[in-house]
Amino acid sequence: MDKIQSEIAALQCQIQALQQERAALTNHHVTPENDSPLAIVEAYRRQARENVQLSAELKGIDDAMYFLEKQIQQKKAHLNRYLPMSIRISQQQEQLEEAKKIAQIHAERV
Repeated sequence: MDKIQSEIAALQCQIQALQQERAALTNHHVTPENDSPLAIVEAYRRQARENVQLSAELKGIDDAMYFLEKQIQQKKAHLNRYLPMSIRISQQQEQLEEAKKIAQIHAERV
């Protein structure tokens, strides 16, 4: 069990590094303060067309984070087979928080 938990921790560290890298790449982009939602979407689309390489890199980072999250879910599922119910509940709460973070990242892209 400790091996799986350490693997999960390593995957989470990798995801955090990718999130930081993604934030650094997107940190200096469109700053829509008073723009309408449509104007914001159009600004991001225009920027994506203008910088295809950056868009591809961001897509690669997003795909990598998605893959690593899937690996974490698989390892947690394997681990959950051996844990008592009370521990499972706390881990499900952690998974919910992680899913919220991922949803926030994807919402920021839009």
